[in-house]
Amino acid sequence: MILATLAMLAVLAPAHACPISAATLLPELTGTWEVLRISGLDRPRPDSGLARSTFVAELQNCLIREQLREVAGNPPYEALILWGVNGADGSIQRVFTHSQHGRFGMYEGRRAGSTVILRQLPISAQPSTDVVENQLLMSDADHFSLVSRISSDSGATWRTLSRLDYRRTSH
Repeated sequence: MILATLAMLAVLAPAHACPISAATLLPELTGTWEVLRISGLDRPRPDSGLARSTFVAELQNCLIREQLREVAGNPPYEALILWGVNGADGSIQRVFTHSQHGRFGMYEGRRAGSTVILRQLPISAQPSTDVVENQLLMSDADHFSLVSRISSDSGATWRTLSRLDYRRTSH
């Protein structure tokens, strides 16, 4: 009887959404984008390609899922990115993996106006002086860029690794 009552209360209880949704904190992202992807900026011969990226709100808007796929290539470059918000402090979190190595990169940071600076959370194989940072720079409602850079001296100097320039194609 008690279990049946608890089960009924669970079904009737209102669904609670996350305290701060990614779709609320990053409303500019949802939609479909054309992306100019430039990688290897720290090498003598960078690579570039065109990609298509789709941002979709998931889990009652708590999360934004980005699926990026390059237009050409054999096989084409692909990435899966999850954007979320830590409800306890409002920090933005980004989990990233791509088809060239599959390892997860986890980043966290805060939004300040049209900029979000996301620092990679430490991973065991990474020296403590290495810092990887992603800078999300919103130009306007239809354009933004994501610049990835690395520091090997705890942030004193930086090398740019890659840049993705997004142009909206639909909402």
